[in-house]
Amino acid sequence: MGWTVITIWECELTPRRRAATLEKLDATLKALARAPYQRTDLDDLNIAAEPQY
Repeated sequence: MGWTVITIWECELTPRRRAATLEKLDATLKALARAPYQRTDLDDLNIAAEPQY
């Protein structure tokens, strides 16, 4: 699994734009929840901060 970053700028939360921004965020989150997990080659890597002994 990976991360999905959603950026919301402060200017998008002004009273005039807030409702539209939140509707867009809601639609984005629902689409991400419905999207199937897509496996990548990186999923098989064992990455750690320290070596295993």
